[in-house]
Amino acid sequence: MTVPNGYTWKPIIRWGDPLFSRTPAFDIHAQTPEAQAGQFGCNCDYLDIIPDPSGKTGVLVNNHEYVNPNLMFPPTDDVAELRRRGEIYKAAQGVSVVDIRRDRVGEPWSYVVDGRRNRRITVETVFELTGPAAGSDLVKTAAGPDGRWVRGTLGNCAGGTTPWGTILSGEENFNGYFAWAADTPEQKRYSASSTTSTSTGWEAYDPRFDAHNPDYVNEPNRFGYIVEIDPQDPDSTPRKHTAMGRFKHEGANVTVAEGR
Repeated sequence: MTVPNGYTWKPIIRWGDPLFSRTPAFDIHAQTPEAQAGQFGCNCDYLDIIPDPSGKTGVLVNNHEYVNPNLMFPPTDDVAELRRRGEIYKAAQGVSVVDIRRDRVGEPWSYVVDGRRNRRITVETVFELTGPAAGSDLVKTAAGPDGRWVRGTLGNCAGGTTPWGTILSGEENFNGYFAWAADTPEQKRYSASSTTSTSTGWEAYDPRFDAHNPDYVNEPNRFGYIVEIDPQDPDSTPRKHTAMGRFKHEGANVTVAEGR
């Protein structure tokens, strides 16, 4: 890492750093889905640090948009191993929320193991759908027959921090996660293509990602939204806001206009 003269750099947290004392230290040769679910995710995108009033503590929130399998593992064509790796990919994506601290304002931050707000949000985390699409037949699947709860977020690209302290995150290239027919104008408008396989391989063993399956043909419709996460409350349920539209969202921000 090269920085201008007079500047220094120091990493706050790295892929695989454990967020909890119960989580093992990162070992690239001994990765597991369970370990990754308690470790900092892979491939950082939107990041914000929200300081507490003291300025000496705060919370870091980071999107993990996708994974690079070729950087994580050596090549293999073993079916069982590919499935195991696929579960690790699920745990490495999403969002990390991490407590941070520093000795004084202006000093580098460091992250806190077992921080009160530490949290991983992944492809398996349950989200609440809000807005006009919630409960629609177009978002009902065998995994969510009421159309109001969705498992997972993915493709989390840019984002924003709201005036009320929550984080917005855009589910961008969600279309690439599904094996689907992509044979309608509605599907093609998302640059979807007809495919029976994806780079993650999830469709081979998780029917949610095989939209050729009639029980899950609507699963792609449950992604492509702006999600909202409360980083201050580790027990809060994250939400997907359908009122903000379904796109390959880069991100979203809230701006308070001058004089308001």
